[in-house]
Amino acid sequence: GYAKAPTPGDHARARFPLPWPAEDSPSGPPAPRPSHSSRTRGSARPVASDRAAETCRARQFSIMAKWGEGDERWIVSERQDGANVNGWHWQEKNCMGWGRERLTALLETVVFELDAGTARVKEISKFDGDASVTIRKGNKKFAVFDLSVTCKWEGEMEGVDGAVKGEIKLTEFASTNDEDEYEFVVTCSEGDAAAKEALKKKISAVVAAAFQPHLATFTKELSEM
Repeated sequence: GYAKAPTPGDHARARFPLPWPAEDSPSGPPAPRPSHSSRTRGSARPVASDRAAETCRARQFSIMAKWGEGDERWIVSERQDGANVNGWHWQEKNCMGWGRERLTALLETVVFELDAGTARVKEISKFDGDASVTIRKGNKKFAVFDLSVTCKWEGEMEGVDGAVKGEIKLTEFASTNDEDEYEFVVTCSEGDAAAKEALKKKISAVVAAAFQPHLATFTKELSEM
């Protein structure tokens, strides 16, 4: 003969160990199983699998938080402190003020040691664009920035009286660009003509390497805010 296929009641008894009636227990006589048509007409009592499903649903509803009945598991009121608990909601923090202050502190330490002369960054005169940190579901942080920065520099050449002054304009400084995509333009505005040309050429050759470590520090700190 063929092995008897398991019935839905067999699966229910395996998953839900309940006190089954004698006629449904292995030790008692097998209970008659009504056909689908008889169950739909409601003329026969439910089979074991039906009772097990109903019991399972009852258990699930009994442990669920109930809406509108003061269950502590529902947080339905707005927080008075406005806190973004667990960073669940989209949040954006403007970091332009911090960005200008921090980048000024970093770049004002840059000194160019050149043949027969030196130059240094004096200040940031322009700081335009956007810099922010966004927080998404689960406290995922993303630093987003697209900046244009202008620095004033001042230098001296050996054998030349007076200082040479100019600007370094940094563009394409953005979170979507790689470091080799940042653009630097060096200009001169005051000083001896020969000294201006010499310092402009020398600073242009080394400005990217001199700025890169400080720009990387700025990017890292912004992403950690």
